[in-house]
Parts: sequence; structure tokens; C-alpha cells
Amino acid sequence: MNYEVNGNKLYFLIAPARAGKSTYCRKWESEKAYRTEMIPDKPGGYDIHFKPRVVVNADSLRLAAHGNRWNGYMEGMIHAMNEIIIKKYLLMGYDVLVDETNCSLKAIKRILSIRNDAIPIILNISVQTCFDRAEATNQGDLIPVIQRMFKNLYEIWDKYRHARCSHGLGPHCDLCRGLGEFCLSQEKWNIIIDRIREEVESPNLRIV
Repeated sequence: MNYEVNGNKLYFLIAPARAGKSTYCRKWESEKAYRTEMIPDKPGGYDIHFKPRVVVNADSLRLAAHGNRWNGYMEGMIHAMNEIIIKKYLLMGYDVLVDETNCSLKAIKRILSIRNDAIPIILNISVQTCFDRAEATNQGDLIPVIQRMFKNLYEIWDKYRHARCSHGLGPHCDLCRGLGEFCLSQEKWNIIIDRIREEVESPNLRIV
């Protein structure tokens, strides 16, 4: 179900562990966003309203539910609770940023099933930088997790860069040919996410 209230937006990160998600989210949440409302009878013709923003992070739910960074037995419940919280803020008119790694196809589709127009934010970083940050913070146990996340992202990339061209040009599409080698480029991943959208059904619920 697609929740839209007065033009609010749903954003989601795609970023491996130690990519700088928390830093990005703090900056995003602190930035003020505005929407313009046209009012014909008012001098000047419009009002500018503050658009509330919120970051939703399942890690806080994990800590509250079981006190650990990860517990596979509890993840189904965590995801269900997280989705309810996301929908709640969307229905309240907030712009929402989902602060998760979202490095699996299942995670990406889960977000797009809430709103098919959800906007990806890609943190372009190398695997070695993530390794170095994990080591620098005494979190060497994250290295195999980071490796798995990059592997998942490569598999998504490899699958969808060969998918049907949404521009109707197939192998003759310059944009699709330009995908080139794997990287975490915002422009290139926008194309990948658009192709995933086509597989996700998300009926529209618009509230004005």
C-alpha cells in the first residue's frame, strides 16, 4: 500500500555497514524541508509550510526487543514493527528516511511495497573503506557482514543491469549500456531500482 499525504516522500538508504549511515541521517533530519501551498485569495498567492522529517531505524527496535545487534529469530517481528512505524509517520504527513543497510533484494522490495515511488539514497563507498572503519572501531566481526552485503549488492546489480530495458531500446539504449562495471553510483542505481519497481505491486492510497 502506498501512503502519500500532501506530497510527502519516503526515502531509503542503500549502504553497507560502516558506510556512514548515521552521519548522513543526522544531517538529513536536521535539514529543513518546505512545501509550497498555492492559496489564490492570499496576497502573494501561496504559503510555505515546514515539512516534518523523521528517520526510522530498526536497530532501536532490536535493542528494545532483545538487546542485541541481531537475532535471526526476532527479525520477522522487527520488520513488521518497523513497517508499521514507517506507515504511521507517512500517514502523519512526515517525510520518512529508512535508516537500514537495505543491501538485499528482499529489503529493497519490502520498502517499495510500502511506496513504489520510494526514493533510494546510495552512499557511494568502497568495500575497503568499510573494512578500515570496522577495524578502527574494534568491530572486526563486521567484516564478513560487510563482505556479504557487497556480494548481495553485486548480485542485484548483475541481475538488473541485464533486465529488460524500461526505455524500450534494449541493447541500443545508451543509458543502459552506460551502467558499466559495478559501483555504488546514485545515478546508476536509480536505473537498477526503477527496474525493481516494475516487479513490485504497490496499490496507491492517496490522502489529501
